[in-house]
Amino acid sequence: MTSNLTIATGWCVNKDRPQSIVRGHLVYKYDWMRKWLAYHKRQTRADFFLYESFSDFMPDAKGFDNIVHAAIHFKDLPFRHDWAASFIVGMQYAFLQGNHFLYIEQDCLVTGIPGLINWALTNSPKISYGYGEFSYMTGWAEMSCVFVKKSYLVEAITRMNESGIKDNSGTPIFETVFHQIFSDSLVPWPFGYGRKRPINFDDPIWYGHQMSDEQIEHIIGENYGK
Repeated sequence: MTSNLTIATGWCVNKDRPQSIVRGHLVYKYDWMRKWLAYHKRQTRADFFLYESFSDFMPDAKGFDNIVHAAIHFKDLPFRHDWAASFIVGMQYAFLQGNHFLYIEQDCLVTGIPGLINWALTNSPKISYGYGEFSYMTGWAEMSCVFVKKSYLVEAITRMNESGIKDNSGTPIFETVFHQIFSDSLVPWPFGYGRKRPINFDDPIWYGHQMSDEQIEHIIGENYGK
C-alpha cells in the first residue's frame, strides 16, 4: 500500500456532444468516478483529489478526500478540456498535503500503483510519464499517468503557470509542448501502455488510456464498486 501520495484526476463531460469516437462511453457515466475510485483505492492508501471542470453534470464522487469545482464552465477554460487545470490544481493540493503527486486521467486506469510509485521514487528525480516506445504518436508525451516528486512540485507548478499554453484550439497541443516545459525534468516509464495497443493485462504494472467499454469491463467488471 502507498501513503504520502496524492492521486488526482479531473471530471469533464459535455452531454450534448459525443466525447470521443475512440474511447468507450462508461467513462462519462454518472457512476464512473465511483468505479474509478474503487479500482484505485484498493491498491493504495493515497489521498484522492478530484477537480470538477464545471461540467454538464457532477458524477457520483463519494469517497474522494477533496473535491474542487471550477468557477467557470470547462468550455470557457483556456485549455483543451480539463487536463491542464486539473493537473495544476492537483499538484497544488499535493504540495499542501506534503505528498508526492500522481495524476491519472478520468479515462485512464492504473494497475500496480505501489510498484509504479516505487519505480518513480527510485529512478526519477522529478517527473515520470509515458514516452518513447509507448508514445501513441512519434514525439508525443503520454500524460494520462504522470508522477511528480514532492520536492519538485513548486517548480512544476510554476512552469505550468508560466508556460502561457492555451491549447483549446488544438495547436499547439500539450502532448508536444509538455517536453518544452519540462525538457530537463522527464524520465519515461519503463512500462505502458497509455493509448498504445494491445495492452497486456497480465503485466504487474500498466496504465491504459482511452480504452473501450469492453476492455474496461474486463478489468474492473461491469458491477465492480457498486
